[in-house]
Amino acid sequence: REEVKNWFHRDVDSPYMSFCLNFKEDKLDKVPAVLHFDGTARLQTVSEKDNKWYHGFISKWFKKSGVPIVLNTSFNDREPIVENPEHAINCYMGTNIDYLYFFDFGLLVKKVD
Repeated sequence: REEVKNWFHRDVDSPYMSFCLNFKEDKLDKVPAVLHFDGTARLQTVSEKDNKWYHGFISKWFKKSGVPIVLNTSFNDREPIVENPEHAINCYMGTNIDYLYFFDFGLLVKKVD
Protein backbone atom coordinates (compact mmCIF):
# COMPACT_ATOMS: atom_id res chain seq x y z
CA ARG A 1 0.00 0.00 0.00
CA GLU A 2 2.81 2.38 0.89
CA GLU A 3 4.30 2.39 -2.63
CA VAL A 4 1.16 3.03 -4.74
CA LYS A 5 1.94 6.75 -5.14
CA ASN A 6 5.45 5.92 -6.41
CA TRP A 7 4.30 3.46 -9.07
CA PHE A 8 0.88 4.66 -10.23
CA HIS A 9 -0.60 8.00 -11.30
CA ARG A 10 -3.31 7.75 -8.62
CA ASP A 11 -2.87 6.93 -4.93
CA VAL A 12 -5.84 4.78 -3.89
CA ASP A 13 -6.67 1.91 -1.57
CA SER A 14 -7.67 -1.16 -3.54
CA PRO A 15 -7.71 -4.23 -1.28
CA TYR A 16 -10.21 -6.03 -3.54
CA MET A 17 -8.60 -5.34 -6.93
CA SER A 18 -11.30 -2.80 -7.70
CA PHE A 19 -9.21 -0.46 -9.86
CA CYS A 20 -7.14 -0.55 -13.03
CA LEU A 21 -4.60 2.23 -12.76
CA ASN A 22 -2.01 3.72 -15.08
CA PHE A 23 1.59 3.06 -14.16
CA LYS A 24 4.04 5.92 -14.10
CA GLU A 25 6.05 5.84 -17.33
CA ASP A 26 9.40 5.23 -15.61
CA LYS A 27 8.04 2.04 -14.01
CA LEU A 28 6.59 0.31 -17.08
CA ASP A 29 9.71 -1.69 -17.95
CA LYS A 30 10.03 -3.02 -14.38
CA VAL A 31 6.73 -4.95 -14.32
CA PRO A 32 6.00 -6.43 -17.77
CA ALA A 33 4.16 -9.46 -16.37
CA VAL A 34 1.43 -7.37 -14.73
CA LEU A 35 1.14 -4.71 -17.41
CA HIS A 36 -1.96 -4.50 -19.60
CA PHE A 37 -1.54 -3.41 -23.24
CA ASP A 38 -2.70 0.12 -22.34
CA GLY A 39 -0.16 0.69 -19.55
CA THR A 40 -2.53 -0.14 -16.71
CA ALA A 41 -2.67 -2.94 -14.16
CA ARG A 42 -5.30 -4.20 -11.78
CA LEU A 43 -4.14 -3.00 -8.38
CA GLN A 44 -4.51 -4.87 -5.11
CA THR A 45 -3.12 -2.96 -2.15
CA VAL A 46 -1.84 -4.90 0.85
CA SER A 47 -1.29 -3.25 4.23
CA GLU A 48 0.36 -4.71 7.29
CA LYS A 49 -2.96 -4.32 9.12
CA ASP A 50 -4.86 -6.30 6.44
CA ASN A 51 -2.40 -9.19 6.08
CA LYS A 52 0.79 -9.06 8.11
CA TRP A 53 2.41 -12.11 6.50
CA TYR A 54 1.69 -11.13 2.88
CA HIS A 55 2.73 -7.53 3.51
CA GLY A 56 6.00 -8.82 4.98
CA PHE A 57 6.51 -11.12 1.99
CA ILE A 58 6.01 -8.27 -0.48
CA SER A 59 8.25 -5.99 1.60
CA LYS A 60 11.07 -8.55 1.52
CA TRP A 61 10.64 -8.93 -2.24
CA PHE A 62 10.79 -5.12 -2.59
CA LYS A 63 14.06 -4.97 -0.63
CA LYS A 64 15.57 -7.70 -2.81
CA SER A 65 14.28 -6.60 -6.23
CA GLY A 66 13.43 -2.92 -5.96
CA VAL A 67 9.87 -3.75 -7.07
CA PRO A 68 7.06 -3.71 -4.46
CA ILE A 69 4.77 -5.76 -6.71
CA VAL A 70 4.09 -9.46 -7.07
CA LEU A 71 1.89 -11.12 -9.65
CA ASN A 72 -1.10 -12.61 -7.88
CA THR A 73 -2.84 -15.22 -10.00
CA SER A 74 -4.48 -18.61 -9.76
CA PHE A 75 -2.02 -21.49 -9.81
CA ASN A 76 -2.77 -23.85 -12.65
CA ASP A 77 -1.65 -24.65 -16.18
CA ARG A 78 -4.30 -25.99 -18.56
CA GLU A 79 -5.92 -27.81 -15.64
CA PRO A 80 -8.07 -26.98 -12.59
CA ILE A 81 -6.58 -24.78 -9.86
CA VAL A 82 -4.29 -26.76 -7.57
CA GLU A 83 -5.85 -27.90 -4.30
CA ASN A 84 -3.01 -29.61 -2.45
CA PRO A 85 0.80 -29.88 -2.37
CA GLU A 86 0.84 -32.85 -4.76
CA HIS A 87 -1.14 -30.90 -7.37
CA ALA A 88 1.16 -27.91 -6.86
CA ILE A 89 4.32 -29.96 -7.39
CA ASN A 90 2.93 -31.68 -10.49
CA CYS A 91 1.92 -28.33 -12.00
CA TYR A 92 5.22 -26.70 -11.04
CA MET A 93 7.28 -29.46 -12.66
CA GLY A 94 5.39 -29.10 -15.94
CA THR A 95 5.87 -25.32 -16.24
CA ASN A 96 8.64 -22.73 -16.49
CA ILE A 97 7.94 -21.47 -12.97
CA ASP A 98 11.23 -20.89 -11.13
CA TYR A 99 10.15 -21.11 -7.50
CA LEU A 100 7.39 -22.72 -5.47
CA TYR A 101 6.77 -21.74 -1.84
CA PHE A 102 4.69 -23.71 0.63
CA PHE A 103 3.67 -21.24 3.32
CA ASP A 104 2.29 -23.85 5.75
CA PHE A 105 5.58 -25.75 5.69
CA GLY A 106 8.03 -22.84 5.29
CA LEU A 107 9.42 -24.68 2.26
CA LEU A 108 10.85 -22.98 -0.83
CA VAL A 109 11.44 -25.19 -3.87
CA LYS A 110 13.76 -24.01 -6.66
CA LYS A 111 14.35 -25.78 -9.96
CA VAL A 112 17.95 -26.68 -10.65
CA ASP A 113 19.35 -26.29 -14.17
